[in-house]
Amino acid sequence: MPTPARTASGATRYSTVAIILHWLIALGILTLIAMGLVMDHLPLDTMRVFQLYQLHKSIGITVMFLIALRIGWRLAYSAPALPADMPSLEKKEHIWRILLSTDCRFCCP
Repeated sequence: MPTPARTASGATRYSTVAIILHWLIALGILTLIAMGLVMDHLPLDTMRVFQLYQLHKSIGITVMFLIALRIGWRLAYSAPALPADMPSLEKKEHIWRILLSTDCRFCCP
C-alpha cells in the first residue's frame, strides 16, 4: 500500500473545514435535485409550487455561496499532494476533473 504524500505543511488529507464544506455542498445539490423533481413531477397546487420555488432559490443561493467559500478556502490552503507513484496521465486527469467540476458548479445553477 502506498504511503500518502505530504504537503509542505505536512498534511496528508483535506482539512476539517474543507471536508465539511464539501459535504454541505453535496447535500445542498442533492436537495436541489430532489426539490426540482418534486416541483416538476408531482401534482401540487400552485401555492405549494410557488413556495417550493422560493425555497429552491434560497437553497441554490446558499449552495453557490458555499461553493465560493470552498474555492476561497482551497486557494488559501493547499490540498494534500497526490501519491508520488501515481501515473502522470492520472495526475493530469485529476487536475482537469477538478477544474471542470468547479466550473460546472458555477455555470449550471
